[in-house]
Amino acid sequence: MAERTLPCERCGAAFTFTVAAGRPRRQCEPCRSRPGTQRARDTRQAVIKFCAGCNTAFAVVDARRTYCSTACSSSSPTFKTKRTLYRLDCRNCGSEFTTRSKQQQTCSRTCGGGVAAGATTVRDCSVCGKQFESHPRQTCSRECTRWAYLYPGTSPRERCGRCYAPFARVKLSQRYCSRACRRTVVEARRRARKAGAPYELVVPQEIFERDRWTCRICDDAIDPTLGDYHPMMATLDHIVPIVDAAYPGHIAANLAAVHLSCNSRKRHRSLAAIRAILAQERAAAA
Repeated sequence: MAERTLPCERCGAAFTFTVAAGRPRRQCEPCRSRPGTQRARDTRQAVIKFCAGCNTAFAVVDARRTYCSTACSSSSPTFKTKRTLYRLDCRNCGSEFTTRSKQQQTCSRTCGGGVAAGATTVRDCSVCGKQFESHPRQTCSRECTRWAYLYPGTSPRERCGRCYAPFARVKLSQRYCSRACRRTVVEARRRARKAGAPYELVVPQEIFERDRWTCRICDDAIDPTLGDYHPMMATLDHIVPIVDAAYPGHIAANLAAVHLSCNSRKRHRSLAAIRAILAQERAAAA
């Protein structure tokens, strides 16, 4: 390729470059390597001015500059009048502090973000009701803050629709504490619909309290603290089974509180039939 020599359009110095396809070069390599702002400043002419603060001569390209340095501009009376200082009382610790903003409510990050030195306040979380110490916010954790933002005016504290155990909801439409409880309710609804019988959502806790925590099969007491599929834990069972033609449906009047072991032994029999079997066994054992 051929080489060509031209004068630089900025500094006037001659430079040599290789001719290639496209537009020819107009500037030498030193002018091309400088930033655009620096090249723009080189084209402007410097002006000698006197500082309004210290009355010292200084060279400046921007004619709007009045002070030679930041120290002179910050010490000027004009600078102070533009930024008025306000004396306010801290909302958390009550001490007086100076600020440039009227909207500032606390004196430091310690008071604004959490516990103030020597001042602790215990309040209840507006979402879950848990007590926490001396935070200006209304919720105790990020989860409660997110819940208050997504579902205002509601609480994640709820009892399971099947086992009536308290649990914390992840979303507003959650009604059961686990997948096992939800699967049990869905299966009971499916069996009732298959038999062509009515179905109603029953709270087990109400059935247990109605039967006074007594098994309707063996007449022994039921321990409310048992769980995790313990043989003596409380369960619900149909008084009239589904296989019976007179099955009235999955309703509260057809449900009884029984032990898990008694429920497994009953199987497809009716409540009266299994009680008759147990009575015969006890009579034979006596």
